[in-house]
Order: sequence, then C-alpha cells, then structure tokens
Amino acid sequence: MGREWFHSELRTLPRRGNFPLKVLSLYSCQDLVIPHCPSLLQPEDEVEISLRLSSQSLLCTDIVNNTPYAVPFPNLALKRPGAFCALGKDDDAPRSTLSFRYSANALPLLKEWGLLPREDCVPFSLTQECQRLLREIQATLPRLFLPGGADTLDWLCLSLYREAVTTSLAPQKPQKNQEKIAQVALQIQERFNETIDFQELARENGFSRQTLFREWKKYFSEPPHQYQNSLKLEQAKHLLENTNLPITAIIQEVHYAGTSAFWNRFTQTFGLSPKEVRNKARNNWKPTQDPPE
Repeated sequence: MGREWFHSELRTLPRRGNFPLKVLSLYSCQDLVIPHCPSLLQPEDEVEISLRLSSQSLLCTDIVNNTPYAVPFPNLALKRPGAFCALGKDDDAPRSTLSFRYSANALPLLKEWGLLPREDCVPFSLTQECQRLLREIQATLPRLFLPGGADTLDWLCLSLYREAVTTSLAPQKPQKNQEKIAQVALQIQERFNETIDFQELARENGFSRQTLFREWKKYFSEPPHQYQNSLKLEQAKHLLENTNLPITAIIQEVHYAGTSAFWNRFTQTFGLSPKEVRNKARNNWKPTQDPPE
C-alpha cells in the first residue's frame, strides 16, 4: 500500500453464506504514524483483532485491556469489549497494521475453537501462510461490494487470525536481552510510583547497571529513570484531567521528586502547565502564569 490506510464498515454488507464470524469493520495501514489518543475504550458489544505487522520500534509498549505490554513486532492484540487500550507512550514510529472487528459473541466461539491467545497481546511469526493471506485480503478489498466479496473476507480474516494464534502458541526462539528489557519495562510500569534501585533491578534481571542502560538504549529513547519519570507525568496528567485532587496531592501520589521540578518537566513535556491541563479538561482553559502550588 505504501504509507496509506484503508477503513471500511462491513456490518451492513449482505452475505451469501452463514459463516459464523462476520467482520463488522476492517482497518489497515502501512508505515503510518498512529495518532496518540489519551484513552480508547473498546465498544461494549465488539471485539477487535489487531495484527501489528511491523514497526521501526523493536518493542510494542501498548496498553491492551488495561494491561501494559512490551512485546516485539509482529504481534497480535485481542482487544476485549469495554476494555481500555492505548498506544505506548514512547512509541511514535510508523507501523503497519491490520485490524478487524467482530461481534462480542465471537469470544465464546473463539474459545471453543481453541483460538484465544495465551495472553491478550502476544508476538507471532509472520509465516509464508500469513503473508499469503495478507496478500489475498489486500486483493479482496477492492471487491468488497461485489457479490461474495464480504464472504471471502470473513473467511480470509479468520484464517489469518488462526494462523497468527497458532504461531503465537508455538515455542518462541529465545531473544535473551530483548525479552529481559521487555521484562524490565514491565517492572518499571508496575512500580513507577515507587523508589526503584536500578542497580538492584538490573541485578534481578541478569544485567549490571551499565549493561542494562546500554541494552535499554536499543529499544527506548530515554534511559530507565527518565522513562519512570515520564510514566509519573502521564499518570499525573490523567489525574489532573479526571479527578479533583489538588496538584500538590497529585505530585505526592505519583511520588515525583520536587514540586518545581515536576511543574517544569510537566510543562516541557505537554506544552501546558498542570493548571492549564486541568482547566482545559474542565472546558474553561485559558493561559495562566500562576506559580506552582
């Protein structure tokens, strides 16, 4: 496709057969920077299958079904009805993706057929069969509105999903340092508002502190301690937009070291001060030069 995207609603298209899993909508893109959204709640009555096929990033750090992940590309995400999903904070590299939605009633069928991944976001192998099915899906898109087009797409999408799940369940070749860095990222995400001893964290994951920081740079644009601070800022922004906690209480909640440092770094990161972010969320935003609380 070449740095382009495609989206189509299929739920109203007539089908000739009674295939049990009908694709409701389909989205695909190639080498596209996906815009960041503050949050994305999945529809209550739909499940999304998202195959992230490639990226210039080595790790995908998205939140899928309220859980942060750090997995290599290509990977498969099963986004459940009503769950919170979001792009990884540090991931703004172009991606190639194919996503399609089913009715939420698809989940019991997929479970019955043994087609649920071991986790909701897992790496898979882009086998020759996967590549063949992707080519056939792309060839089918221009013919969706012709007789039998939607039926063909329903079958191809399920076949591709089945192939991806099957390869995800196969034993994965060890990727020692990559997997260790992914584990470290998850541990920082889980403990972002704690005091982390990075030397001890490195030792627990089989690194020296120096080696951890060197390997980390291969996958992330900021060192581990700054990554932790960025997670604190993201959480602070969420609290500013969604609670009435005072700013000083939010700083304490995320355990950021120093009010002035927090205020300056927050403003530098988001382009607005904490008070401006809160005012904007309340729909009465106006620039302010008030000092930090």
